[in-house]
Amino acid sequence: MPTPRVEEIEKRRWDVCVVGSGAGGGAAAYRLGTLGVNTLVLEAGPRFSPSEYRLDRPGWDLVSFPLPADPRWKEKDRYTSGTGQPLPAQYSHLQSTLQGLRRYQHPPDRRAPFVYEHARGVGGSTLHFQGEAHRFHPSAFRMRTLHGVGEDWPLTYDDLAPFYDGAERVLGVAGSAENPFKPPRGPYPLPPHRLSWASRRIARAAGKLGLQLLPNSLAILSQPYDGRPPCNYCAGCTWGCPLRDKGSWDQTFLAKAEATGRVWILPEALVHRVETDKQGRVSGVLFSDKEGRERRVKARVVLLACGAIETPRLLLNSAGNQFPHGLANGSGQVGKHFLETVHAGVTGRFADRLDAHRGLPIDSRIWDFVAPDPRRGFTAGCVLGVSQIAGDLLSPFRHAVSLSAAWGTAHKAFMRKSFGRVVHLFGITDQLPNPGSRVVLDPTVKDAFGLPVARIEAALGENEWRAMAFILNTSRDLLAAAGAEEILGQTTAFDLPHASHVFGTCRMGTDPSKSIVNAEGRAHEAPNLYILDASLFPTAGGGDSPSLTIAAVALRAAGLLAERLKEFP
Repeated sequence: MPTPRVEEIEKRRWDVCVVGSGAGGGAAAYRLGTLGVNTLVLEAGPRFSPSEYRLDRPGWDLVSFPLPADPRWKEKDRYTSGTGQPLPAQYSHLQSTLQGLRRYQHPPDRRAPFVYEHARGVGGSTLHFQGEAHRFHPSAFRMRTLHGVGEDWPLTYDDLAPFYDGAERVLGVAGSAENPFKPPRGPYPLPPHRLSWASRRIARAAGKLGLQLLPNSLAILSQPYDGRPPCNYCAGCTWGCPLRDKGSWDQTFLAKAEATGRVWILPEALVHRVETDKQGRVSGVLFSDKEGRERRVKARVVLLACGAIETPRLLLNSAGNQFPHGLANGSGQVGKHFLETVHAGVTGRFADRLDAHRGLPIDSRIWDFVAPDPRRGFTAGCVLGVSQIAGDLLSPFRHAVSLSAAWGTAHKAFMRKSFGRVVHLFGITDQLPNPGSRVVLDPTVKDAFGLPVARIEAALGENEWRAMAFILNTSRDLLAAAGAEEILGQTTAFDLPHASHVFGTCRMGTDPSKSIVNAEGRAHEAPNLYILDASLFPTAGGGDSPSLTIAAVALRAAGLLAERLKEFP
């Protein structure tokens, strides 16, 4: 569908204005379009074409996902990081030690500045995600009831199960239903991908330890599906998929949304304020178009899906007479309960070649520990897997930067001995809510439009430190059982917070004093304001990736919103 003219957009009063086109906004727009709701999607970034991705060009591995050339998207205009958390000496063995990590300069007794990886563009961060499509374990929705920590979701796994099904069909998820660590389910739309050589070796080692390494469930096509070709296993998912086999939202939900004729997408539209009327109802949004001119959209309902950093920032920057502390923030909860991706991983070298850089970036998972269990010494669940991306080892150049300290002939000898023989095992665990973790407005740094940027203040606790130790010990045991001849180092969130998934800053719940939205994503204080992204997650899912759950929540909520539209004149 052609991009609509801004002048035409401003003339209309839309049924729903969706801010953000990633996992939540894209899925919601699709559902609204199929139900006949006139929907406008405003996306801060541009619309990318698969032909723009760099995997067929020299130097493709020297850059990250393509960023817009627009000077408004400078890194300093995205967020700042608070003073690093002091590191407890009793957990110093969790320090990151891989050679290439020397490029991160930070005091040895404090965590480094927070690094948050996301993409701006039509499709959001799914443009550079690795395709992981996971259903959360049922216990992840009931952490308070089962274990007395965190907060329960106002939803259950059973509430979301049919919407998980729907999201998997749209994406073309490939996987195996024979997973004893997840609830029984029907078959995936596509069969699972075959394991890489490296994963097969680790699978045999896992069996020796009484664990199961299983094929990952991925929104990456294992067969032709819905007019898209199967994966060619180039492993370049985070650089963008030039073949369209990866189920990024621009190729799936959003393409189908536009095909309904009810959904219009305006790229390069940076929303900086949600407007309200004298009665405190949301009336529309203010945004800057690609020429930097301020524009206004009127809508019966505004749906925010900007992610767990930008959504609270937008609410706080939308303070006014009715909402002096930020839109929908009478409880003071906006920005609190920030949850990061807590990671740990170990890199080992083998005598024989396993070529772990070939194939899918994360083709396998160990789900034995996904259910929370305090008997392990920490409460949250965790998952493990094989990933060259997490170890920054996908190409010879990245391999050298991460592992080699040598020069000249010594460097050549190292690379001959090392490249193709190195495997990185990683794990992800939940963070439990921590009062030291939150998103606020930076008091001094402003973006190109003069608005305060988000400031991320991140802190971990005993649960996370013990979980990281467990992941590192298990990973070392797996590498030993697989026959690794040397451990080259480790990387952890203990001192290097590095997240592509963040959660919890506008969480859902039944108590308006402790949450921002209800089970439908509807704001307690502004009934025609909805939030549908990972910011509403009370918990982070036991280490499983959130995109599929964001989509399932959005599909469910958008259907209920369509039924409620008559309430919003």
